[in-house]
Amino acid sequence: MLDGEISKYVDILQGVAQRCTLSPNLFKIYINDLIVAVEAARQGVTVGEDTVSGLMFADDFVGISETPEGLQKQIEKALEYTRKWRVTANVKKCAVVVCNEDKVNPVNFSWKWGEDELPIVDQYTYLGVEISKDCSWDTHIAKVIGKGKAQVGKMDAILTDSNLDTRIKRCNLMNAKARICWRSMGRERETRKTVGNSTNDSS
Repeated sequence: MLDGEISKYVDILQGVAQRCTLSPNLFKIYINDLIVAVEAARQGVTVGEDTVSGLMFADDFVGISETPEGLQKQIEKALEYTRKWRVTANVKKCAVVVCNEDKVNPVNFSWKWGEDELPIVDQYTYLGVEISKDCSWDTHIAKVIGKGKAQVGKMDAILTDSNLDTRIKRCNLMNAKARICWRSMGRERETRKTVGNSTNDSS
Protein backbone atom coordinates (compact mmCIF):
# COMPACT_ATOMS: atom_id res chain seq x y z
CA MET A 1 0.00 0.00 0.00
CA LEU A 2 1.33 3.43 -0.97
CA ASP A 3 -0.41 6.74 -0.22
CA GLY A 4 -3.54 4.86 0.76
CA GLU A 5 -3.72 2.93 -2.52
CA ILE A 6 -3.19 -0.80 -2.92
CA SER A 7 -0.75 -1.74 -5.66
CA LYS A 8 -1.19 -4.54 -8.18
CA TYR A 9 -0.19 -8.09 -7.24
CA VAL A 10 3.44 -8.89 -8.09
CA ASP A 11 4.90 -12.38 -8.53
CA ILE A 12 7.79 -13.07 -6.12
CA LEU A 13 10.53 -14.78 -8.12
CA GLN A 14 13.19 -14.64 -5.40
CA GLY A 15 13.09 -14.58 -1.60
CA VAL A 16 10.04 -15.05 0.63
CA ALA A 17 7.02 -12.86 1.35
CA GLN A 18 7.16 -10.60 4.40
CA ARG A 19 4.72 -11.36 7.23
CA CYS A 20 3.73 -14.64 5.61
CA THR A 21 3.47 -17.45 8.18
CA LEU A 22 5.02 -19.87 5.70
CA SER A 23 8.14 -17.74 5.10
CA PRO A 24 10.22 -18.90 8.12
CA ASN A 25 9.64 -22.57 7.28
CA LEU A 26 10.35 -22.03 3.59
CA PHE A 27 13.59 -20.24 4.45
CA LYS A 28 14.65 -23.04 6.82
CA ILE A 29 14.11 -25.63 4.09
CA TYR A 30 16.08 -23.46 1.67
CA ILE A 31 19.05 -22.66 3.94
CA ASN A 32 19.33 -26.17 5.43
CA ASP A 33 21.33 -27.30 2.40
CA LEU A 34 24.15 -24.95 3.46
CA ILE A 35 25.09 -27.13 6.43
CA VAL A 36 24.65 -30.22 4.25
CA ALA A 37 27.14 -28.75 1.74
CA VAL A 38 29.67 -27.97 4.49
CA GLU A 39 29.30 -31.42 6.05
CA ALA A 40 30.13 -32.93 2.66
CA ALA A 41 33.68 -31.61 3.09
CA ARG A 42 34.07 -34.07 6.02
CA GLN A 43 36.31 -31.69 7.95
CA GLY A 44 34.37 -31.33 11.21
CA VAL A 45 35.41 -32.09 14.79
CA THR A 46 34.56 -35.21 16.77
CA VAL A 47 32.23 -34.66 19.73
CA GLY A 48 31.53 -37.97 21.44
CA GLU A 49 30.36 -40.31 18.70
CA ASP A 50 29.29 -37.50 16.39
CA THR A 51 31.11 -35.26 13.93
CA VAL A 52 30.18 -31.59 14.06
CA SER A 53 30.97 -29.46 11.03
CA GLY A 54 29.31 -26.27 12.21
CA LEU A 55 26.68 -24.40 14.18
CA MET A 56 23.69 -22.85 12.49
CA PHE A 57 20.72 -20.72 13.49
CA ALA A 58 18.59 -19.19 10.70
CA ASP A 59 21.17 -17.52 8.42
CA ASP A 60 23.97 -17.36 11.03
CA PHE A 61 26.58 -20.04 10.42
CA VAL A 62 29.87 -21.07 12.09
CA GLY A 63 32.19 -23.64 10.54
CA ILE A 64 34.26 -25.82 12.90
CA SER A 65 37.30 -27.86 11.90
CA GLU A 66 40.31 -29.47 13.56
CA THR A 67 42.76 -28.15 10.94
CA PRO A 68 43.27 -24.82 9.14
CA GLU A 69 43.04 -26.58 5.78
CA GLY A 70 39.82 -28.28 6.84
CA LEU A 71 38.21 -24.97 7.73
CA GLN A 72 39.24 -23.53 4.35
CA LYS A 73 37.59 -26.47 2.60
CA GLN A 74 34.41 -25.79 4.57
CA ILE A 75 34.55 -22.13 3.54
CA GLU A 76 34.92 -23.15 -0.11
CA LYS A 77 31.90 -25.45 0.17
CA ALA A 78 29.85 -22.63 1.69
CA LEU A 79 31.01 -20.29 -1.08
CA GLU A 80 29.95 -22.80 -3.73
CA TYR A 81 26.51 -22.98 -2.12
CA THR A 82 26.07 -19.19 -2.11
CA ARG A 83 27.08 -18.92 -5.74
CA LYS A 84 24.80 -21.75 -6.80
CA TRP A 85 21.73 -20.44 -4.98
CA ARG A 86 22.45 -16.71 -5.41
CA VAL A 87 22.91 -16.00 -1.70
CA THR A 88 25.11 -13.07 -0.71
CA ALA A 89 27.29 -13.60 2.36
CA ASN A 90 28.16 -10.61 4.52
CA VAL A 91 31.92 -11.15 4.52
CA LYS A 92 32.49 -8.00 6.59
CA LYS A 93 30.90 -9.79 9.57
CA CYS A 94 32.98 -12.94 9.11
CA ALA A 95 36.11 -13.80 11.11
CA VAL A 96 38.23 -16.75 12.22
CA VAL A 97 38.93 -17.74 15.84
CA VAL A 98 41.78 -20.21 16.39
CA CYS A 99 40.84 -22.05 19.60
CA ASN A 100 43.42 -23.54 22.00
CA GLU A 101 46.28 -22.57 19.70
CA ASP A 102 49.67 -24.16 20.37
CA LYS A 103 51.86 -21.27 21.58
CA VAL A 104 55.05 -23.07 20.56
CA ASN A 105 53.82 -23.74 17.01
CA PRO A 106 51.18 -21.09 16.28
CA VAL A 107 48.92 -21.45 13.26
CA ASN A 108 50.29 -19.66 10.20
CA PHE A 109 47.42 -19.72 7.73
CA SER A 110 45.26 -17.27 5.78
CA TRP A 111 41.60 -18.11 5.31
CA LYS A 112 39.81 -16.68 2.30
CA TRP A 113 36.23 -16.27 1.16
CA GLY A 114 36.84 -16.12 -2.56
CA GLU A 115 39.27 -13.22 -2.99
CA ASP A 116 38.54 -11.74 0.45
CA GLU A 117 40.89 -12.66 3.29
CA LEU A 118 39.08 -13.26 6.58
CA PRO A 119 40.42 -11.52 9.71
CA ILE A 120 41.70 -13.59 12.65
CA VAL A 121 40.27 -12.41 15.98
CA ASP A 122 40.69 -13.38 19.64
CA GLN A 123 36.93 -13.64 20.24
CA TYR A 124 33.69 -13.59 18.31
CA THR A 125 30.09 -13.06 19.31
CA TYR A 126 27.75 -15.79 18.03
CA LEU A 127 24.07 -15.54 18.94
CA GLY A 128 24.95 -13.37 21.93
CA VAL A 129 27.60 -15.81 23.22
CA GLU A 130 31.23 -14.66 23.38
CA ILE A 131 33.48 -17.39 21.95
CA SER A 132 37.11 -16.84 23.02
CA LYS A 133 40.29 -18.31 21.53
CA ASP A 134 41.19 -19.90 24.90
CA CYS A 135 37.70 -21.43 25.19
CA SER A 136 37.22 -19.50 28.43
CA TRP A 137 33.81 -18.21 29.48
CA ASP A 138 35.23 -15.26 31.44
CA THR A 139 34.49 -12.70 28.71
CA HIS A 140 30.93 -13.93 28.24
CA ILE A 141 30.28 -14.04 31.99
CA ALA A 142 31.60 -10.47 32.36
CA LYS A 143 29.27 -9.39 29.55
CA VAL A 144 26.25 -10.98 31.25
CA ILE A 145 27.17 -9.36 34.59
CA GLY A 146 27.49 -6.01 32.85
CA LYS A 147 24.03 -6.36 31.35
CA GLY A 148 22.67 -7.27 34.76
CA LYS A 149 24.18 -4.20 36.36
CA ALA A 150 22.78 -2.03 33.56
CA GLN A 151 19.28 -3.43 34.13
CA VAL A 152 19.51 -2.84 37.88
CA GLY A 153 20.79 0.68 37.25
CA LYS A 154 17.72 1.47 35.16
CA MET A 155 15.51 0.46 38.08
CA ASP A 156 17.31 2.60 40.63
CA ALA A 157 14.43 5.08 40.82
CA ILE A 158 11.96 2.25 41.54
CA LEU A 159 14.11 0.41 44.08
CA THR A 160 14.92 3.56 46.07
CA ASP A 161 11.34 4.86 46.13
CA SER A 162 10.23 4.54 49.76
CA ASN A 163 6.57 4.94 48.75
CA LEU A 164 6.50 1.78 46.65
CA ASP A 165 5.47 -1.55 48.14
CA THR A 166 8.33 -4.07 48.55
CA ARG A 167 6.38 -6.63 46.50
CA ILE A 168 6.39 -4.28 43.47
CA LYS A 169 10.17 -3.84 43.78
CA ARG A 170 10.68 -7.59 44.03
CA CYS A 171 8.50 -8.16 40.97
CA ASN A 172 10.63 -5.70 38.96
CA LEU A 173 13.83 -7.43 40.04
CA MET A 174 12.48 -10.84 39.01
CA ASN A 175 11.39 -9.51 35.61
CA ALA A 176 14.85 -8.01 35.01
CA LYS A 177 16.51 -11.30 35.94
CA ALA A 178 14.26 -13.21 33.53
CA ARG A 179 15.06 -10.80 30.67
CA ILE A 180 18.82 -11.08 31.23
CA CYS A 181 18.72 -14.89 31.34
CA TRP A 182 16.53 -15.14 28.25
CA ARG A 183 18.62 -12.76 26.14
CA SER A 184 22.13 -13.74 27.18
CA MET A 185 22.04 -17.37 28.27
CA GLY A 186 19.32 -18.88 26.08
CA ARG A 187 21.56 -20.64 23.59
CA GLU A 188 24.78 -20.89 25.62
CA ARG A 189 24.25 -24.53 26.60
CA GLU A 190 24.28 -25.89 23.04
CA THR A 191 27.23 -23.69 22.02
CA ARG A 192 29.20 -24.75 25.13
CA LYS A 193 28.57 -28.44 24.40
CA THR A 194 29.84 -28.16 20.82
CA VAL A 195 32.68 -25.62 21.04
CA GLY A 196 33.83 -26.20 24.60
CA ASN A 197 34.65 -29.85 24.02
CA SER A 198 36.83 -29.25 20.96
CA THR A 199 40.61 -28.81 21.14
CA ASN A 200 43.07 -27.28 18.65
CA ASP A 201 40.13 -26.20 16.53
CA SER A 202 39.81 -23.43 13.99
CA SER A 203 36.33 -21.94 13.80
